Amino acid sequence: LGLEGYDGSGGRDARALCEALSAQLPRTARRQLAIAFALLPPQTQPSAAIDALIGEADGGRVVEIAMTRRGRGYGATPPLVFLSDPPFGRPPKVTASMRPTGVALPPPPPRG
Repeated sequence: LGLEGYDGSGGRDARALCEALSAQLPRTARRQLAIAFALLPPQTQPSAAIDALIGEADGGRVVEIAMTRRGRGYGATPPLVFLSDPPFGRPPKVTASMRPTGVALPPPPPRG
């Protein structure tokens, strides 16, 4: 670990350094790393990496997903559900469940 060769310019460089250091540190030290990078001038802070480090240090987890609009027209096979990967840590595993409604939809009108 160290800052040799780091000139401190550019937010992208700070983000790369933050990610490299984070990969070498135990989870318990990542909050301190986030605090250290938060001391940089605002224009060079790797904000997303700081946010991710704090979330990981706090044990941020997806605990619930609310369905905001029900889909329609699925067959018997549940649809695939994807969530974006977190900047650090493991992505959640999501599985959709299907339940028969007992309602038969009318056939679509003929074309043409």
